[in-house]
Amino acid sequence: MTLGNTFVTVTYAGIIALSSGSAMKEILSTITSKGQVTIPAEVRSHLGLKEGDRVLFVLMDQGRVELKALKYPTVASLAGAAGRLAEPRDIEEMLQIAREDALERKFRNE
Repeated sequence: MTLGNTFVTVTYAGIIALSSGSAMKEILSTITSKGQVTIPAEVRSHLGLKEGDRVLFVLMDQGRVELKALKYPTVASLAGAAGRLAEPRDIEEMLQIAREDALERKFRNE
C-alpha cells in the first residue's frame, strides 16, 4: 500500500492548498447544500486523480484536513489477480503448503 507524498490541505476558510514540499498554491472551492465539494481540475491533476479513484480524508490538528490520493486497490479489485491454482486444494492442503514454505524460508536464512 502506498500513499503519495503530495497532499491537499483543506482549511476552515474553504481554501484548498496544494503542497508537495515548500511551495504552496491556494485554490478556492465551494461546498454545496449537500455538503459536496468539487475537487478542482488542477488539484486532481496534481494528485493524479481520475474518475472512480478513491481519496482519503485525514483529520489533522488545528482544523486541517489532508486529502490523499489512495494509490492501492481495494480487496475486491484484487480478485483473480493471482490467477487460478493448477489443481483445486482444500484448506488443510493450503495450510500445509504455507507451513512448509515458512519453514523453508526460516531455515534458508539461518
